[in-house]
Amino acid sequence: MKQEIKKSSEIKYSHVYLSELKEVVEMYKKTRADHSYSKQQDISMPLTKHFGLPLIQAVHNNKIIGFASVTFNDVEELEINCFKTEDHELPEFEKVLKKNAEKALAAMYHNDEQRALKLKAYILRIADWLNWCN
Repeated sequence: MKQEIKKSSEIKYSHVYLSELKEVVEMYKKTRADHSYSKQQDISMPLTKHFGLPLIQAVHNNKIIGFASVTFNDVEELEINCFKTEDHELPEFEKVLKKNAEKALAAMYHNDEQRALKLKAYILRIADWLNWCN
């Protein structure tokens, strides 16, 4: 059962489920390609740990317009990254998306000393699995 987290100006925020992963991956690859010089190469490149673990998606008119994933930065600290369509580049949109992702992450891993190790393993597994499926 899908759990809706919050509505903000007709944008619905909810957890990312397996059924939405294809659309989330496509958005990630398109966003990455839009910010690259070699667009065609980036779209066909396999996912890496930088894809992260998608936590929250933003939906408007039954279309995913953004999502937030957790990953690790260069100094191995948890970081939440937001990916969104160009139509939704508002700072408030990203702030709400990030806040909902932080809540989801806290709910999943509260009081867990092994949180970082588990997350790293999940991130690598999901990237490998998605690459294998494509």
